[in-house]
Amino acid sequence: NYNRNHSENLNSTKINIIKDSLNEMNTPARETKTKFLFLNNYKFKDTPFKDTTNFDNLKSNILLSKEQIEILQLNKKIKEGEGFKINYRLNLSDKFHTIVITYQLGDNQLYTVLINYDVNYKIIDCVDIAFDEIAESFLRKESEISKSEIKIKDTDDSSGESQIKLIVYKIQDNGKLKMIKQ
Repeated sequence: NYNRNHSENLNSTKINIIKDSLNEMNTPARETKTKFLFLNNYKFKDTPFKDTTNFDNLKSNILLSKEQIEILQLNKKIKEGEGFKINYRLNLSDKFHTIVITYQLGDNQLYTVLINYDVNYKIIDCVDIAFDEIAESFLRKESEISKSEIKIKDTDDSSGESQIKLIVYKIQDNGKLKMIKQ
C-alpha cells in the first residue's frame, strides 16, 4: 500500500512538473516572440554597411501591416508617415536587436531609420540614417554603419553650394546611441 501511494505521489509530482513546464512555455514572453516571427522574412546585412536608401534604389516593396507597425512601436516613435517597410536587419549585438525601416512623409520624402530593440522588442533608441527628397533634390542623408558606430553624412544643396555635416553616433553595449561628433 505504501509503495502504491508513494508511486502515485511521485507520478502526481511528475505530472505537476510537466504542467508547470508547459505553462511556462505559454507565458507572455513566448507569445511575444511568436508575434515577431514575421521578422524572420527579412535578411541580415553584414557590417560595415553603407546605407544610401533613396527613391531610386528602395528594394523593399512589402508594406508592414497596421498590427506589425504597432508591434514594432513605430507609431510611438514616428508620429507622421506612411508606407512603413523593413529594409533589413543588422546583427550589431547579442544584447539587442536592430531593424532598419523606411517610411514616406508625403510623396516626396523618404526616411530610413535604424531602431535598436531590447530582447523583448521594446525600443531602446533610434536614429535617421538615410533621407531622400525628390521635390527639389536639395537634401539627402546617407550613413556608414559598423558594429560600434554610425557615421551620418547630411548634405544640403539648397544654397547652391553643398553644405555637408558629419554626425557620428557610438553604439553603446546597451543599444543606446550616443552622439559623439556633430
